[in-house]
Amino acid sequence: MRWPAETEYGLLSTPFSAKEAVVTFLVLAYLAGVLTILSPCILPVLPFVFARAGQPFMKSTLPMLLGMAVTFAGVATLAAVGGSWAVHANEYGRAAAIALFVVFGVTLVSPNLVDFTNDPCLPRLARAVNRYLERLHPGEFEQQNMVFSFGQGIFTPTDKTRRDLIKDDRPYAGLLLVNFGYNARTQDRLRTTQLALGMVGPSAQGKQVQDAVHDVLGDEKFLGWDNQLHDEPVFRLLHERMRRWPGDAAVNADGWGWDAISHWGGSLGTLRTHANAGGEVRFGWKLPDDFGSSPLRPAGENTAPPRYGLGRGWSAHLFLTSDARWVLRDITLDGNTFRDSHSVKKRPFVGEAGFGLAVMRGNWKFALARYWSTREFDLQKQTPVFGSFTISRRL
Repeated sequence: MRWPAETEYGLLSTPFSAKEAVVTFLVLAYLAGVLTILSPCILPVLPFVFARAGQPFMKSTLPMLLGMAVTFAGVATLAAVGGSWAVHANEYGRAAAIALFVVFGVTLVSPNLVDFTNDPCLPRLARAVNRYLERLHPGEFEQQNMVFSFGQGIFTPTDKTRRDLIKDDRPYAGLLLVNFGYNARTQDRLRTTQLALGMVGPSAQGKQVQDAVHDVLGDEKFLGWDNQLHDEPVFRLLHERMRRWPGDAAVNADGWGWDAISHWGGSLGTLRTHANAGGEVRFGWKLPDDFGSSPLRPAGENTAPPRYGLGRGWSAHLFLTSDARWVLRDITLDGNTFRDSHSVKKRPFVGEAGFGLAVMRGNWKFALARYWSTREFDLQKQTPVFGSFTISRRL
């Protein structure tokens, strides 16, 4: 969900009949189902991004967020039950997941801002917080906006039946995070700085949330949560820079084209400390004026305001993405910082690659992706393979 967007940025749309909407939804739902069957993950990652034009946050955007949350919870419950039946019917043709990794998050993205402390587009609370985080704000750029997100992550080993400590598999861990991000754009370059604050341990309610999901699915629960990481406040300060070739997005706005997007950066903190670099290549019809979309990377869903507004009619593209990381610290593998806890010997270098399809029309965007990662720790039995399904809409 996004904070109120100003109408002068030219959010464009074309007539979209109810029949076209139904057909589009059915096709994308079928493709999403195919992707999740191919993935060993039981639950794909489902990030949702919304925008609201010219409406106050408290009276319009916030009620819409609450309504969408309730609606999504109901639809997701029905989908999860149906998915569970399909999984049980085809359990022999589906690879076993290495570890259950569930992420739920809500992201609010502002429109282009005059500044981060006085712009009326931001809620008062955001402006107040920004006064204390002024050192993180970028300098003068053509466009700048702010991202706020909160979410939960759950990490478990493979064997759900064991109550004892599984020394050769990753620790049980629940994670709750809030994230403040600042984007700044000049033509073909984007930089983002993000501060994440949160809690790992029983207070993150990972066990309770996972048990509730398994109750709905009728699945067996993971029995080893008594061995999870201890309560500990965590933080992560992240900075990443991106560049796109060709720099002028107008050359790909009205026909077939390709572009390439590079990124490099790193993070420092008790949650994770790493350096990373990678890229994305896109080919398709009417490429968007943005810097790609990789919601599984902390700075991937940066959502900078486009310079030329949204394109007319249908657009679609294929993409290949990659990221290489030098990991110095990861609390979900290294264990608690100040107390003895379960840990595994992580691998310092981790690579990730994926491909996908993004389809856009008017204010809607749908993206399907499949990712492969190298092993994160020495005794990990299989390489992780997972999928994502992203829905975003500007209102």
